[in-house]
Amino acid sequence: MEKRRTYQVDGVYLGVSNLNWSHDSRTLFFGASSVDENGVYRVTLPD
Repeated sequence: MEKRRTYQVDGVYLGVSNLNWSHDSRTLFFGASSVDENGVYRVTLPD
């Protein structure tokens, strides 16, 4: 079973390898992302 960790991304670059945030295009370039009702991006990365 693969363990996964979820990060909340609020527009600030996180110190996670290959995880980048583009504020203009509102896109996460790594992993599967979604936006909750508060507009907070969430990305799930392999542990």
